[in-house]
Amino acid sequence: MHIKGGRGKKIEYKINHPPLKDKYGNIDRPFYGEIYINTNDYKIYIGDCIWEPVCDKNGKWKINTFFNKELIVSKTFYII
Repeated sequence: MHIKGGRGKKIEYKINHPPLKDKYGNIDRPFYGEIYINTNDYKIYIGDCIWEPVCDKNGKWKINTFFNKELIVSKTFYII
């Protein structure tokens, strides 16, 4: 993603994932995050990684990215 003129603003993202369990065995909520833009010509990659155990990561993943509270990118992918 390439954003121009965004210095001082932030990018927010939400990662929806298959029903993963936390260390207590409860279904984990979607992942949320924010990144502050520190230059007027800003390039960023938002993604995720797969960790052990891999078998519970199978299914639909969706990453939504927001700038100024507006959805700017939505990507869906599947882990099989």
